[in-house]
Amino acid sequence: MSLVGFFDILGTRESVMSDRFSDTDILEFVNVIGVAAGFTPHVRFVVFSDSLIVVAEPAEIPLLLRAVNFMYGNWFSELVYVRAAISCGDVHWVDDTSCDKPFRRLPNLVYTRIYGKGLVTAYQLEQ
Repeated sequence: MSLVGFFDILGTRESVMSDRFSDTDILEFVNVIGVAAGFTPHVRFVVFSDSLIVVAEPAEIPLLLRAVNFMYGNWFSELVYVRAAISCGDVHWVDDTSCDKPFRRLPNLVYTRIYGKGLVTAYQLEQ
């Protein structure tokens, strides 16, 4: 059983469609996540598009909360508004690196395989 957070930038679709979204906007979102991941190595982070998945074991709740507090403080200071939900449930990471070997040399492919009820619940709550 893990704690699973799903985070999403508010208003991205409208900003993109009205040509107000830029590389700077996404960098202000993801750079903070990189710093948080650096000081919480026992918490896992997955970033895609304007969304973030954070996974931690129950024993790591203080680290998870510290990372979330840090990220929100920085996002708000940069006027990046993020909605989130955290749930408790199972999460599965497919870490079979033997099947990844043929694809590691492809510079145009990055993927993370994660699924589980905890992730689905966090996503639904965030909506």
